[in-house]
Amino acid sequence: MLSVNKSLLLIPILLLGSILSVSLGVLQIPPAHAASITGLVCLNDASAVPAAPASPCPAAPYVFNGPFPSTPQPGSTQLRVGVFISGSNGTNAFDITLLTNSSFLKPASGDLTSSVLNTATGPANIVLECVGGGLIHGSTCSVNDTAGTIHLVAAAAPGAFVNAPLSGLLFTAIFNITGTSPTGGVVVGFQAGCGGSNVVGDACVTIASGTKVNDPETIQTATFDNSGGNSVLSWFYETSNETSVSALPGATSGNHVLITSTAPNGLPTLGTASVTFTSTVTAGFNSPIFVSTSSPAATCSTFAGTPLTCSDVAILPTTTGGTYFVTFYESYAGDNCGPGNSTVAAGPCSATYTLIGTLTIEVNIQSVGWTINGVPYSSAQTLYMAKGNGVTNPMPLFFTVQSLGGYVGTITYSTGLLLQNGQGIKITYPSSLTLSAGQTITSTINATATSYGTSPVPYTAKLAATGLTALTSKVLTIHVAGVSLATNATSLTISSGGFGFVSVTAAGLPASSSGFAGSVAISTTVTNSTGQTNLLAVSCPSTLSIAAAGGTATGNCSLTGTKAGTYTVAINATAGTNNDITNSTVVIVTIRGPPDFTISAAPKVVTAVVGSPGNSTISVSPQSGFSGTVTLAVTTNSTNLSCSTSSSTIPSASGSSTLSCTSSVVANYLANVTGTSGSLSHSVVVTFHITPPPDFTISANPTALNTNTGVPGNATITISSLNGFTGTATLAVTMNSPNLS
Repeated sequence: MLSVNKSLLLIPILLLGSILSVSLGVLQIPPAHAASITGLVCLNDASAVPAAPASPCPAAPYVFNGPFPSTPQPGSTQLRVGVFISGSNGTNAFDITLLTNSSFLKPASGDLTSSVLNTATGPANIVLECVGGGLIHGSTCSVNDTAGTIHLVAAAAPGAFVNAPLSGLLFTAIFNITGTSPTGGVVVGFQAGCGGSNVVGDACVTIASGTKVNDPETIQTATFDNSGGNSVLSWFYETSNETSVSALPGATSGNHVLITSTAPNGLPTLGTASVTFTSTVTAGFNSPIFVSTSSPAATCSTFAGTPLTCSDVAILPTTTGGTYFVTFYESYAGDNCGPGNSTVAAGPCSATYTLIGTLTIEVNIQSVGWTINGVPYSSAQTLYMAKGNGVTNPMPLFFTVQSLGGYVGTITYSTGLLLQNGQGIKITYPSSLTLSAGQTITSTINATATSYGTSPVPYTAKLAATGLTALTSKVLTIHVAGVSLATNATSLTISSGGFGFVSVTAAGLPASSSGFAGSVAISTTVTNSTGQTNLLAVSCPSTLSIAAAGGTATGNCSLTGTKAGTYTVAINATAGTNNDITNSTVVIVTIRGPPDFTISAAPKVVTAVVGSPGNSTISVSPQSGFSGTVTLAVTTNSTNLSCSTSSSTIPSASGSSTLSCTSSVVANYLANVTGTSGSLSHSVVVTFHITPPPDFTISANPTALNTNTGVPGNATITISSLNGFTGTATLAVTMNSPNLS
């Protein structure tokens, strides 16, 4: 289908004919014609157009008329306005926008029936249709499309060209009559301001010539005037004995409606004395059939009674459940020859009008819609379920029932067919449920199996609904199956910032014709001891497709990260009906940082006696494959502390050296040991507590005493350790007088 956009409508409209021809795949070179021919685009009623070769355009602007909505008229009458061309050069496309007052004539649609663009080559194509400013067909509406416009762009079939002199119908614009016009009526004309038009006043009328220069045209507008009222018209209105119909599927009674056409002012004099019944229905439903013709259309011409009426019976289809709408149309040509009444004279009987009465009926075919896992029950399915113990691993089947056409009743599910081959399948259904009008209910039906069995299982489900014929699903073929998941490596070591790869293989179980086949969804989860999951990026295929039952499918996963550490990567598989089949496997990933070394001290706090050395072991260890030589250097925070290492280099960054420090001054000191290898450097700080040498104190209590001659006096001598002294103290007593013993 050819599409146009706004640029086609606003700029080089002059090129429309050429553009359409080329776009449709055939470059049509039109016959030579005189550039001096200027055609006329006009509005007329098809019933008033004289036979060819007379011009289809009226001598004076046409005045349309039609009945305004009134009781008992249930729907608006539609007015058909013909857009004609007269005496023009040849064409293969047009772009026309009509404009009127939507308060009285509401745009409804455009119709290419009987258009001059319909040729022996093929029917015309609608390129763009905008009605009331809304897009009906094509790409986008123009800024000039409003509530009162009908914008239609159409092209002849590829290769077709209508030669000059050109006269006839371009298309028919259809409007709903929605009000009574003021005296003198309202203009039915052409929108202006589209740009590039070859019409005076820049009206939105473009007739393509098939060349770079569009056909020159003049325009003639029209008037819609129904201010005189319905009494001056000969017209029909349409009614039915039903406004809505409800029936069960397949019903042959209760689905008949009587469609009646009434001529309130008598039959037309200039117009038609009959009406033609047709209909349109909601998409997806069949058209009604008229009893008189056994077809979707019928002509009603036998009018009788007061007022004059003619009826036909329409049979509404009941094969498809649901709510739909039927719009019945009565097509006719009315006129302004109405009989008048006691205060209003009869009409002038000077014009005819192509009109369509409308009537819409709601049809409710009360039934149920049923899907299994979102698929209509009438479609076969293949189901894959996991085996489990009892009800520990059920496969959920989602049965959804929908009320159609206002159905109300009780729904019961059961098994129709289940032919097992050792699988031990058990299907559990919920209790009966009540379905209300317009309601949709989804139930979970659980199926369990204990074994893979030897072959797939055919299964059908049944739905019983009150008042309806029971429904049986198409065969659902159940495979009790599984999926195994394995990788080519269970552990992986990668450098920081580098990539590692593992292949993952999904295998259908069992490895036989009854095994799993289909799509396996792959996902991953990452954990580590810190709880952070975003430090390792894992990219695996989102799905693996096992083509044959019991076959395999393999894909590659890439892993990368910069944070050194060990990560657990779980690769998860999900498959089967409603994701019933699951499995997983684990890969341990170690991210190794860049080559480096560590330095440590033991102990990190040393206590030494002043003047005596204190020692700490300095250890160097390689990281991530580092193998360089590490040079050790010591600095202190005081010149009172003197330090040295037993070895100043550690080959291959693996080994130890003894740090020995002494001081003659009691204090606390820091010794910083730095290991260097190339651009790498790490340090460790050792604290030294330098203490005085071990000693003890001696004291007496009391230190003086008085006693009588010959009477002993006693004092307690106490010895206390200082700085960790642990030796034995020997006591000796000396006196200052031989008189004391």
